[in-house]
Amino acid sequence: MDEAKLNQIGEFLDTVMTLNVHFKFLKGDIIKKLYRKCKEILSIENESLSVFAAKDILANLRKGESFLMITGWRVLPSGPFGEMDGPPGAAVLAKAINQSTQATPIFIVEEELNKVITDACRIVGMSVLDLKSALEAGNACSIINYPVEIKKGNDIISEILGRTNPSYVIAIERPGMNEKGEYHFRWGANASRGVARIDTLFEEARKKKIRALAIGDAGNELGMGKIKDTLLEEFPEGKTCKCPCSGSIAGVIESDVTFLATVCNWGAYAITAGLAALKENPAILHDGETERKILIRCAENGAVDTSIMAPRATPEALSTSFHSNIVEIIREVVGRGILGTSGL
Repeated sequence: MDEAKLNQIGEFLDTVMTLNVHFKFLKGDIIKKLYRKCKEILSIENESLSVFAAKDILANLRKGESFLMITGWRVLPSGPFGEMDGPPGAAVLAKAINQSTQATPIFIVEEELNKVITDACRIVGMSVLDLKSALEAGNACSIINYPVEIKKGNDIISEILGRTNPSYVIAIERPGMNEKGEYHFRWGANASRGVARIDTLFEEARKKKIRALAIGDAGNELGMGKIKDTLLEEFPEGKTCKCPCSGSIAGVIESDVTFLATVCNWGAYAITAGLAALKENPAILHDGETERKILIRCAENGAVDTSIMAPRATPEALSTSFHSNIVEIIREVVGRGILGTSGL
């Protein structure tokens, strides 16, 4: 695909994934400012973040290799099975990366998220197998559970990295610990209860020079450390949390590619579309009906909309049809760009 067309697609994707739909927390232009900071850090002021991330994935993954997908935000006591934002995008992006590179996705999550992840992956057309079988199959994924107990988690980091031997690691809408080692919601309440410290695995992977991408929508997620100062400058309410740790809400652990979107699922879909454009393969894109099925199934399995802290197929308090339509718009525009069709 020629650069002019790719740039047009990239600009469209970045615009869609940063649509200003919030009217409470992180309202106004904060999302766009954090997004621009991500580009500034990467020195890609004149390039699409979506396409850059897709290029980074393609440059670092090959057939026969594996990559880790870290997602899921448990919100106890109301949401033990995680929230609606994160797992749908992770499943779609994992499938897209597998189609584009034939590398094997391996999800690292708490055991309680297994059903949510498994069903989302099956809906996008990916089998969920044991690790050995998934690595042999080449077109499937696997799940490894990470314990909530800190010592147990630390004790298995080397084993996980040894067994999976990943070439890339992706975190999407995963809680990120602050400078005090605690997790927080964007409004300042502590969110550490029942959450596995997978941050430690993410850090260890980076120490081993494994490339890391992180997708967030507020700056309190895993991998958002490089935009911490910008977040707290633009959102001063986040400088001091509402729990005894008295730290900030910001995630401090850094990633190589920091990716900010209005909704984390949308960020994953934008990168998926970037992969489709680079591979010139519209079949990589999922459609609105698939999106609807994923969201409904995740809610049926207990994933919550955090605006009401109850299972509902409405990530970030936006209707199922809204998300489905966003996916269809991306599919229509990027598909036209790949195929070279035009209405004019």
